[in-house]
Amino acid sequence: MRRGLVASLPVLLAVGLYAFFAASDPTPTTYRTAGLVARALAAIGCFIGAAQFDRGDYMRKAWGLLGTAYFVFFLNALIFGAVSHGAQREISSAMAITSGLIVWAGNIATVVGAVMVARAWKAAGLNLMVKPGTRLAVTVISIAIGLLVAGPAAIAALRGLADGQLDSLVRLAACVGDIVTLGVLGPILLTALALRGGSLAWPWSMIVVGTLGWLLYDGVVSVMTLLQYDRGQVRSLEEALRLFACGSFLAAGILQRMVVHQSAAPSASPAPSA
Repeated sequence: MRRGLVASLPVLLAVGLYAFFAASDPTPTTYRTAGLVARALAAIGCFIGAAQFDRGDYMRKAWGLLGTAYFVFFLNALIFGAVSHGAQREISSAMAITSGLIVWAGNIATVVGAVMVARAWKAAGLNLMVKPGTRLAVTVISIAIGLLVAGPAAIAALRGLADGQLDSLVRLAACVGDIVTLGVLGPILLTALALRGGSLAWPWSMIVVGTLGWLLYDGVVSVMTLLQYDRGQVRSLEEALRLFACGSFLAAGILQRMVVHQSAAPSASPAPSA
């Protein structure tokens, strides 16, 4: 029951934030604060996950990279202002380039961390009984979905760069990072499915949910623009989806902690299956 409550945390946070926006008249500062809180929660969750493993452990490095990436995103938004699909920043060219390079570094850390998570079963010497052809097919499908959803935003960012909009460098980094990360979503999902019925399925599943959250985040602007929603509605939903994605990584880290502590706790009888 406790795990189910933790797993529902991203939905509760996202719905609560969107309801707050709908009932108020959010300002740019409100949106920025919401984005900062979301990034901070994701970083905290990933560092909680990393802390459950010994120094030098494979999964400690994977969780640590993800946490570092979100911390970098937090610092970037704090120093240079929030970046979103539905809003522009008024900063100098030098600041835009610096911010873009920081976000590129953060996205590289995200990709490497996600790849490590996707390969964790192999590093642990486990056999998930998944055929190589199946794993390849799922990976290709994941990349195709990522291109379909985040591709238009990446193209728009490239056009912005071509027009001299240096702030588009940040959006391009985010889109490319999401596309590559979605490419390893398939293997992570296969790992979660292989672990179903066991405690470890919980944190793995929340990593999948968080990655899907970023997929929704990238697709919301295209969909809502097509439906002719105004910019304020787009921004509110965008920030709610950002919180959903980041909240999923917070939940994943907490669930990882719960799994490790359950395994370490002495028990007179076998622990019930999750």
